Amino acid sequence: MPKHQLTADSIARFRAGDVDVFREIVRTRYSWIIFMVRLIIQDNNEAKDIALTTFYKLWAGRQVFHTEKHIDAFLNTTARNKATDRLRERGSRRKAYKEFRYLSADMDMPRESEIVLDERDGELWALVNTLSPKRREVILLLYKQGMTVRETALQLGISPITVQGHKSRALKKIKDALLRANGGMWISAFKGLF
Repeated sequence: MPKHQLTADSIARFRAGDVDVFREIVRTRYSWIIFMVRLIIQDNNEAKDIALTTFYKLWAGRQVFHTEKHIDAFLNTTARNKATDRLRERGSRRKAYKEFRYLSADMDMPRESEIVLDERDGELWALVNTLSPKRREVILLLYKQGMTVRETALQLGISPITVQGHKSRALKKIKDALLRANGGMWISAFKGLF
């Protein structure tokens, strides 16, 4: 997940109901959650719905979050679980089980979870670095910088349709690489990223 440091004061304000801190959390993490959920369900509208539900749950339970890592782990796990549930609703229970097998005790062992999250984040961005320069730049602007398609198009001097094309092909290449890795089961590693 792209890093954005929340201070202890910001987290305390968030827990107390500060909407401005919540907006900053959403602003800095929304694109990443959409990116990861889309890798699973391949539907932008459903990904947006899952992201909104995930952030709503974060807000509703804000009093229990004491660290930024706890917030990030909650967002990642909740969104991933919602995406898996959505696949099950589509009648893809067997496929969802095979691709998203649960790893033991991620939420029960925060220290281990944090290490695994950092490793998975690094592996995902290593895949992004294998993309062609233009596709890599599009993904970095959209998901690391949080730009919109229109902003990315203006930044790169290309049309929004071209940005969408690069984005779509890049996401497909990343998903295919994830499914090929470790006998098709690598995607289970995304437990901590959703």
